[in-house]
Amino acid sequence: MVNAEIIVKGYEVKDSIKRSQCSHVYSALKEGREYVIKTGVDSSRISKKLISNETDILKILGNKSSNIVEYVEDFEVEDERFIVFEKIIGKDADDFEFGDEKTRIIFGLYVIDQVCNPLRYMHKRIHPYKDNRSSIAHGDISPKNIIVTKDYEVKLIDFALADFCTIPKMFDDEFDCSNPGYTSPERFDSNITTRESDIFALGGCLFSLITGKDPFRYKNEDFEDVVKRIKKENPSPRKHNKSISRSLESLIKACIDKNPRKRPTINKLKRGILSLL
Repeated sequence: MVNAEIIVKGYEVKDSIKRSQCSHVYSALKEGREYVIKTGVDSSRISKKLISNETDILKILGNKSSNIVEYVEDFEVEDERFIVFEKIIGKDADDFEFGDEKTRIIFGLYVIDQVCNPLRYMHKRIHPYKDNRSSIAHGDISPKNIIVTKDYEVKLIDFALADFCTIPKMFDDEFDCSNPGYTSPERFDSNITTRESDIFALGGCLFSLITGKDPFRYKNEDFEDVVKRIKKENPSPRKHNKSISRSLESLIKACIDKNPRKRPTINKLKRGILSLL
């Protein structure tokens, strides 16, 4: 782990932006341009693997979508891996406030529609390290991993768990890098990241953005209670926002269906959203 106010490969590391159990993110400056640098929180095998996986996935995706955070480069210093990204000036998707419920709904639909764009590309992309039936899934979609700029440009970030399903006990107290409130029920049993689990997360994000409420997680709730709710409950967004149409509610409920086979594809979800905008 680096300290702020040092130089790494020509980057002047500035402030700490975000720290989680899995990574540490800093702002940095090089040749007058601002960047973001991400590294692991320690020298453990898991932390290194996550950073390495994110680097590999971003290289595979190759900055082909304007809705994915731009990868700049990666490097190692004294056995520590660093990833450099563009710096996005914006806010988490769930940090916006609205004067009326209809505006909130339009914003939520717009944001998720934009996130569908990179996922359409990813879900068609064949993972080079797996068999031909495997495509790339993000694996950790949540409002905190969707950044919206002042010009309403939408960027999907944090690809550390993208199609990465080899970590044992990913969802326990010792190692929790994903947001359990947006995790599909089958992932708690199989630890497998799929296109269908991404759809579940998108449905959860849409629910949250148009209601201001997490679909399955309450404040200060234990992890085990969240998992039980995800596996058993079928929340209604209209309960929190009566301006939500029944067709929009049906689309969200299809996305967060307990059965992954009943969830829409990314293309069908995008068509459904566009029909409501």
